[in-house]
Amino acid sequence: MNASGRIAAFFLLAAAAAASNLYLLIPIYAEVAAGLRGSPEEIVWSASLFTFFYSIGLLCFGPVSSLFGRRRTMAAGLLICAVLAYLLTGSQSPASFQMIRGLQGFFLASFAPVAYSYCFETFTEEVRTHLISLINGGFLLAGVAGQMISSLLTQFFGWQAVFWFFCAAFSIIALTAALLLPASKRRASGDALDLSVLFRSDLFPCYVLTFSLLMAFAAFYDSFSRYFSDAGDEILFLSRTAGLAGALLSFWSGPIMRRIGIKSALTGSVAALSAVLAAAALLPYLPVATLLSIWLTASMAMLLPALITRIGELAGDSRASAISFYSFILLAGASAGPILAYHFPFKALTAGFSLFFGAFALFFFKQAAGPLRERKNPDS
Repeated sequence: MNASGRIAAFFLLAAAAAASNLYLLIPIYAEVAAGLRGSPEEIVWSASLFTFFYSIGLLCFGPVSSLFGRRRTMAAGLLICAVLAYLLTGSQSPASFQMIRGLQGFFLASFAPVAYSYCFETFTEEVRTHLISLINGGFLLAGVAGQMISSLLTQFFGWQAVFWFFCAAFSIIALTAALLLPASKRRASGDALDLSVLFRSDLFPCYVLTFSLLMAFAAFYDSFSRYFSDAGDEILFLSRTAGLAGALLSFWSGPIMRRIGIKSALTGSVAALSAVLAAAALLPYLPVATLLSIWLTASMAMLLPALITRIGELAGDSRASAISFYSFILLAGASAGPILAYHFPFKALTAGFSLFFGAFALFFFKQAAGPLRERKNPDS
């Protein structure tokens, strides 16, 4: 494998490992609770603390990395996560487990916003779009991969083995980041968090879309599980896992974006997302919904890198702040998804999101068509 291939593999695996920690406790709440002589509710609280401190970290590490360097911040943050994973294996009570998981959530946020900014500052447009696609692909894969890893390791070796595994994984990733990644070609910019980017007219629609994406993704799968609950846990797990096939588009989304352009990729993937949700609302049958989940994930695999690339291009010197807010808003939307799924039935939820994304597809289409009309009619 050449240097570019190793760097691509690094970002895919690092993103998958980092995002897996958002999901790894879901199938093993009871086992961890029993090992710590606590209740499952206390372990669920540790997941909430992890997410809360992770969201705070997403706002902090962009500016921090501007001061200390992107590569150095990623390596140091992931090394601290390895140490905290080791400490989790020796937890003696739910309280200590909660505290350490909260700290781990905070330092794990040193990867996503910093990795995006690093790619913008270090690589050419061609390489950058490919790497950002792989990072987002890793995040999509982590939704199921994290649960599978923790479930299997707990089944055969006990819950502590999950954190031994990630202790080793983060140690290797941190060392690889320090030794493999090249130095940034441009000086990091944006020393402080720039709140003004949230209200810029060109970025605001992108942030509204950002909030809705993982909200729709999480709401779809949560509502999916509720609506088809009679099928049984094993069938539902296989149906959800099938959707991961769509994440494979991440390997080709970079070349596709370069071929058709970021604006076209953004418009087309939002339109595809609207269409798949409309089909799910009209044909609410498990085999159909399973196939549509592949299409849904594929749309996300194209849409997420197109959106973050667009935000990075528009933000200019405020890129570090813009990407930090992107990561924070994306996570906030994911947290809101299950709440919507609880209050709205599957067909109403998918129909509503279909109309919402359809309106956004029309907005982006008109936005892209505007410059074409101006070029055709320069005197108008």
